[in-house]
Amino acid sequence: MRLQAYLVEGTKYNKLSLSEAIDEIHLGCRPFLKEFGKVRLFRGLMTPKLIPDVDQALHVVPRTDRRPRDMDPKFFNAFNKIFKEMFGWPARKGVFATKMGFWTMRDCVFFPVGRYKYVYAPEVVDLYTWQTTFKNRFGRGELSDEAMSELRKWIKEKNYKSTGLVSASKNTEAMFNCISYYLINGYNREVIEELI
Repeated sequence: MRLQAYLVEGTKYNKLSLSEAIDEIHLGCRPFLKEFGKVRLFRGLMTPKLIPDVDQALHVVPRTDRRPRDMDPKFFNAFNKIFKEMFGWPARKGVFATKMGFWTMRDCVFFPVGRYKYVYAPEVVDLYTWQTTFKNRFGRGELSDEAMSELRKWIKEKNYKSTGLVSASKNTEAMFNCISYYLINGYNREVIEELI
């Protein structure tokens, strides 16, 4: 297999041919294909050099020490602590995907490899967007025990869960824990629908 490797912030990216990717997805993504069938998940790519051409796919090994790009680190760490307590892993360090895609070049179709876990809340489109509410409520300093207790309560009230994503609304953001994943250019809708 001919691969072109990239390294971006500790994450390893390899471009491969679409036909190679389809074969590897059939083999490596069986649990996902079994659970999700024809339901598609999308992951946007903002780095132009990483967007696979229509005859390519991207294989990604995500970094394990992800840091927040936009979220305040104190909320990022607090949510990770809460998700780890509830689901056994720090979900904000995961890979983000959504059911809402526009079948465009930047919206790549997402296929996690092997066993995976996910966490989502049917009512939460993007947890990041709640950050301002939390900052206004808890201030800009360290989070107190009372604030952590309120965040735990909020997470439980939002009904975060680790099953049933396939039937969730299209506006749902999910956080995935997987060893690697494939991304196929959204322009390949017909190929994806036909072959997978």
